[in-house]
Amino acid sequence: MSDQDSKKQILKSTGLLGSVQLVNIIVGIVRVKFLAILLGPVGVGISGIYQTTISLISSVTGFGIGFSGVREIASAAATGDTYKIAKTYTTIYRWAWATGILGAIIAILFARPLSQFAFGDESYTWGIRILSIGILTGAVASAYSVLLQGLRRLGDMAKANIIGSLAGLFSAVIIYFLFGLKGIVPALLAGFFINFLVFWFYADRVKKTSGVNMTYKQSAIEGMSMVRLGFFTVVSSFALNGTLYIVRAFILKQDDISAVGNFTAAWAISTMYISAVLGAMGADFFPRLSGINSDNEAVKKLVNEQTEIAMLITAPIIIGMITTVDIIVRLFYSKQFESTGQILIWQITGDFFKILAWPMGYILLAKGKGSAFVATELSWCLLYFFGVFILWDIVGLESTGIAFLVSYVFFLITLLLVTKRIAGFSWSFRVVKYFVFYSLLIVLAFLSSQFFGGLIKYLTGGLFFLIASFFSLFQLRKVIDFKSIFQYLVKKRT
Repeated sequence: MSDQDSKKQILKSTGLLGSVQLVNIIVGIVRVKFLAILLGPVGVGISGIYQTTISLISSVTGFGIGFSGVREIASAAATGDTYKIAKTYTTIYRWAWATGILGAIIAILFARPLSQFAFGDESYTWGIRILSIGILTGAVASAYSVLLQGLRRLGDMAKANIIGSLAGLFSAVIIYFLFGLKGIVPALLAGFFINFLVFWFYADRVKKTSGVNMTYKQSAIEGMSMVRLGFFTVVSSFALNGTLYIVRAFILKQDDISAVGNFTAAWAISTMYISAVLGAMGADFFPRLSGINSDNEAVKKLVNEQTEIAMLITAPIIIGMITTVDIIVRLFYSKQFESTGQILIWQITGDFFKILAWPMGYILLAKGKGSAFVATELSWCLLYFFGVFILWDIVGLESTGIAFLVSYVFFLITLLLVTKRIAGFSWSFRVVKYFVFYSLLIVLAFLSSQFFGGLIKYLTGGLFFLIASFFSLFQLRKVIDFKSIFQYLVKKRT
């Protein structure tokens, strides 16, 4: 495949799944806006701790079935053997129920110490126990999602995501309006149930288990291969969720629940858009990379192409967000979240280095170097936490943003060294050129936001945004025929 064709494929998959993520982002903006207005920083903080607690348990007890299951379904689909597809899905479905039940039991049994550690008292114990139902429904819903993604039923996935997001938003707003802070647990639980029902509806339309006769023992044995494959992603996910859990608990002990709300708000904004872009890219990138994992030159070429496209798409967004942080915080939340902006500007800057590191992390997974992948992820978690801990007495809550930026700079350097040794990887000249160009603009936009205010800040930052945007469009024009797209849209309207 030529360079241009490869980049076109990257952009095509990103655009298709990215459009769905865009809807989810918009829905997310509206949801957190209502949450901020109706419940304030306290509500955002409580909701964030609940969600992190459930995510932490789910990441441990899920055994990585969601990650490895997609690969297994896709491999079975590639053979065209419908029985093999059905057999694979049956295994995934049964494992999802088992892991979901396990997660729910753990949440119920350990709800009291989890409440004590995360919230500082035991008053949230029953909230965690009630949300254990969400762990079960979430695990089963992931099995439905795995089937759709593995069979590349992207249209059904898009519909399920959009309908689930809109229905979840509608139910949450009503519950928050009626019950205030007491509605946080019911709203979260309603979201889990809606997601479960929507994905069940679309997955049930696929003939998946007809003619399969497997004992539960056979499913358990066959599922172990998926558990082994997903083990390293489980450790990585647990490390990340565990770190966030500990940081939230640390902030609560040092400050109050409102400070946790500001931290949660900043984290949500900085990860919302980047997760959409990286998630859309990863759906196609990882399978392609896995297919060529033994050819270091091919791996190097694909990862560099992915890095180029990632920078071209996200760098202008990052510069624009740095310039308008104050507007974004008011748009997403309210005036009560002033501290959010101080954290967010550091985290958005750190996102640039996260984007650069992301494709290299997949090299380790594609080559089966799970231990190296986990080691690098753990290094980030440790550096981030100790950064927050050390800087807290100096800058307070803003330490969470500074530590985020610093830890991702070191994380990027670490991955460059590790992938160089394992796969002989290095950046291409074009990637280095883009990196220097965009880094300069991002640093200038950051300094402008720190030292200027009002109209001057927006004018200077806006100039950097325009420069980055025109450069990105100029480079993307070599891959995308914008003229043909424009002509097509004009014809559609007429």
